[in-house]
Amino acid sequence: MSSEAIIRGWRDKVSGLWQVPLQADHPPPQSEYLLLDAKSKEAIANVYKLPSTEQIVRYLHACVGYPTTLTWLKAIKGGNYAT
Repeated sequence: MSSEAIIRGWRDKVSGLWQVPLQADHPPPQSEYLLLDAKSKEAIANVYKLPSTEQIVRYLHACVGYPTTLTWLKAIKGGNYAT
């Protein structure tokens, strides 16, 4: 990699899961992180600037953990998934 990491965290010894800080003004003592400017945050979070609807759907499908089509459509129709 040629650039600095966007987010830094630590692995929890008990659960083995990665932890990352959610509030910049109250960081856990064992974390490191890099604060982003507003323009960078917007660019990272703006899925709707992808060039096609197909790519947007693929991205959102990955974000929810690749559920089966039936499960995903059921969640959407049930109002549990909105963009």
